[in-house]
Amino acid sequence: MPSFAYSAINASGAELTGELHASDVSAAREQLRLRGLLPSSLKELAGAGDDAGITVFKKIKPKSLQIFSRQFATMIEAGLNVVAALVILEEQTDDKYLAQIVRDLRADVEGGLLLSEAMARHPKVFDRLYIAMIEAGEAAGILDTVLDRVAFQIEKATQIKRRVKGAMLYPTMVLIFATLVLIGMLMFLVPVFVKIFKQLGGQLPTLTQYVVQASDLVRGDWYILFPLLGATIFGVRKYKQTDSGRQLWDRVKLRLPMKIGD
Repeated sequence: MPSFAYSAINASGAELTGELHASDVSAAREQLRLRGLLPSSLKELAGAGDDAGITVFKKIKPKSLQIFSRQFATMIEAGLNVVAALVILEEQTDDKYLAQIVRDLRADVEGGLLLSEAMARHPKVFDRLYIAMIEAGEAAGILDTVLDRVAFQIEKATQIKRRVKGAMLYPTMVLIFATLVLIGMLMFLVPVFVKIFKQLGGQLPTLTQYVVQASDLVRGDWYILFPLLGATIFGVRKYKQTDSGRQLWDRVKLRLPMKIGD
């Protein structure tokens, strides 16, 4: 997120200077307004967008988010306010991307937003359940308890994903091996049988003719298979991002022969 250097006048008429992070100049002016400051100068810092370019495709690891939530809960429980806790978390985290997110959260909270509202600006980091729980914790005055519960939920979700991946490993390896065997048969074994049938003058059954056509495709137009496979994988991933695709994938995972609970 870009950084801006500002000079502003507060309600007492004193001139203040500093830096803030915002998506654009308008958002930066709005932050200053929420702080009760009248900007007299606002300039984007050179190279401020470099981090954003680096982290466009980066994701925060669940483990990092779990540690962030647990440390946040501990600080709130110890009596620190949200802004003070975010300042410490920003300094302590080793994840450059997470530090940037925490910096943005601090700036938004200092600008007058609730923590849940600030987190809602980062949907790729904080999902709807996370934000809803934080919002409930703010309303009930138990933010520390909710943050600790969120950390526990992230830990359990990570364990489930790890077990699902472990359960999927064996059938995936079997499928890959079976596919390689099938391709080998189509490329080398089927042509031998076709040659024998031609020598005997026999008529191939309809199903066998389909197999021969598949063999000819693999041997003659094999270069089509790789783009086709890539397009299929891409299509499946896109479908999994839709509501119906997620529901179908969840049903498949629930039917896996594995033990998820203790």
